[in-house]
Amino acid sequence: MSWTRSRAHRPRSSTTSAPSSYKTPWPWPLLGPLAGLPGREGNGAWAWFTRPEVCGSYLEEDHEAIGRVIVADLRAAVYRHCRRAARQALVDELLKRRLEFAAMWELGEVTLVRSTRKTLLHPRAGRLDLQGDAVLSPNTGNRLFLYRPQPGTDAAERLTFLHGVDNETFTS
Repeated sequence: MSWTRSRAHRPRSSTTSAPSSYKTPWPWPLLGPLAGLPGREGNGAWAWFTRPEVCGSYLEEDHEAIGRVIVADLRAAVYRHCRRAARQALVDELLKRRLEFAAMWELGEVTLVRSTRKTLLHPRAGRLDLQGDAVLSPNTGNRLFLYRPQPGTDAAERLTFLHGVDNETFTS
């Protein structure tokens, strides 16, 4: 694995105010092209069950547990927002398309993801042992995910490497 950066990161000035539509490019090197996709394509549950490369970013032995948490969290979101049409349509489509999703949905589990340990297998940085925390907006249902390195791992230096990866040079 090469740790050579192809381009230096050019951070924004802290005195510059970003427009309200500004999104930091930082998640892209960590999460790949899933970050910032519109609609259903950017939905984590949809991606987990329809895009094999997303599952491939995690340890294989964690796949079932992750899938169950995703389904239980989606169930909580559907009920929390009174079965809004878009969320219910997402569930209905996954029930039709994916037997694995349907089996997990049938379990009836409900949970809110607030904090979880994640091990990502990144194509350029390797194994990243992270603690992920979700901050939920009660009005929109949108979440902000915060990732930090697990103590006692080399994830901090690997994240520093990714921070310098430019969006245009990332390859998955």
